[in-house]
Amino acid sequence: MKRILIVESNVDQCLALSDFLGDLGFETGVADTGRRAMKMLETAEVLPDFILLDVKLSSVNNWRLKDQLKRHKAYKHIPVILMGEDAVGEEVELDVDFKIPYIIRGLFERS
Repeated sequence: MKRILIVESNVDQCLALSDFLGDLGFETGVADTGRRAMKMLETAEVLPDFILLDVKLSSVNNWRLKDQLKRHKAYKHIPVILMGEDAVGEEVELDVDFKIPYIIRGLFERS
């Protein structure tokens, strides 16, 4: 079973995404801040196969978390997928040294 760590500041969206991916057969872990995501990784018995990362986290921004992941030898191999309204565009500059395989934009429509 593939494991996914979801790092999303909006708790409702995080839980909805976790439920959806769980229904598809994925095992998910959820964190609403970059700091919690790092704690989860540090204490995990098995690391996730990839990380879904909200572009705009409220406490530790995604670029700081991304840098922490890139520098840590145990985590730098984990693929990261960026998600959020601003995942593509002028506001986000992708670091070419950090391989981001996919970008998801507009996963949740605003009403």
